Amino acid sequence: MPTSRFQAITAQAWAGMLAILLMMFLVDLERFAMLGQYKELSESLANDPGALGLLVLVCLVDLNVIMQIAIRTFSAK
Repeated sequence: MPTSRFQAITAQAWAGMLAILLMMFLVDLERFAMLGQYKELSESLANDPGALGLLVLVCLVDLNVIMQIAIRTFSAK
């Protein structure tokens, strides 16, 4: 497999993982918001993912974006 094709596949995989991470976070927000259960939403966010879980989620999203940028940067000629 040529290197450029491998890099494109890798970048596409990281983009898919980013979409999944964002959807995992947004699905609960949307569900509570559509039902108008804002009190339950704030309680849910306090427990799951919680402060540490939210920090981990933000770090994963940042790492994901940085990895995609790095793959595209180093694959450019």
